[in-house]
Amino acid sequence: KFKRFVPVHMRIVERSETPWSGEDTVNIVVSSRHFPHEPERLEHLDRNRTCCFGPECINGTESDPAVEYCIRSVFQEPVEEIVLYTAISFVLLDAWAMWAPEKARLVQTHFKRAGRLIQNLLEDKELSHDIFQVMGRNREYKSGLILSPPDGTGLSLVSKFDEQGKMLTTFQPYGAGAHGSLVTVDNRVKAKYVRLEKRDVMTEKYGEENVRHWESVFIEGKDIDRFLEGMENDLSSKADTPFFAEGEWYLPLLRHDYDVREDNLVILEASNERYLDHAADDLAVFGCRHARLVLISQDIFLEMPERRSLFKFPVSGILRIPALEGADQRVPLTDFLTPFAMDIIGTVMAAALGTD
Repeated sequence: KFKRFVPVHMRIVERSETPWSGEDTVNIVVSSRHFPHEPERLEHLDRNRTCCFGPECINGTESDPAVEYCIRSVFQEPVEEIVLYTAISFVLLDAWAMWAPEKARLVQTHFKRAGRLIQNLLEDKELSHDIFQVMGRNREYKSGLILSPPDGTGLSLVSKFDEQGKMLTTFQPYGAGAHGSLVTVDNRVKAKYVRLEKRDVMTEKYGEENVRHWESVFIEGKDIDRFLEGMENDLSSKADTPFFAEGEWYLPLLRHDYDVREDNLVILEASNERYLDHAADDLAVFGCRHARLVLISQDIFLEMPERRSLFKFPVSGILRIPALEGADQRVPLTDFLTPFAMDIIGTVMAAALGTD
């Protein structure tokens, strides 16, 4: 995020790389829970130009080589990723203020809206209901794919599901799934989803109560027979609706006899405006295989006519992040604030899997 604003070159050093050390370089070692005990990666760094953010920096021993390079300790104990993100952001904002104090001040003021955003999300009963409803429908899944921007919250979501222990998930940045994990999505639509048939046939199979409920939830109270006969069914701007595949209409419901071990749940995080086109591409790729999709996005994006393509393929559940209230109109969350929203939503999603 800060690469676009701070007038210095910044890059993330992967674990397989050796950190660069030079007169014009400052190294920041970041760890939310466990300080990386890899002294060979740190021993050549200038301790006067190395800053550590992590809980174990101050809890180490004299024999721990990592302690020597701990110039700044921020936390007394392990913390969540979002806390670490907040601390690093404020440090970088302070650094930015040295070059452009007015610009940095504007972003600092914007950043402080995170408190109100968090409060709004915690009090949003509709969003909480939607999360529990969507995850409740997919509670049987044992594995899932999380698709998000390369610098997004995908790994953080994985850690939250790992802590809950109900679903094994893996993160892939946009575009990577087409080269591997796509084949782990079961595309046998007839074996996977409930097919819409004549109403009397469905009533005999599933019971009048279920059929009536599905008509109310998925086809706006229409009679199934009327829906199947109608040619005006425009569902391109809605989620949780029937979808057309292989010459038949299907409900976004798994068959009761379907074995979810044959499939992966796909969670698509599309909360960042800069990556919406990439999200739409991934939605198309996985949608073509009739994936069981959960979409997370900002409600203000989903209302844009040009974003109707996000509903072109079946979405079995959608979680809408509410917009901020601006002076004259609602405004979307910037990528400075979306991590706070995703942290709360991800926590509730994981918890919902363990709730009966």
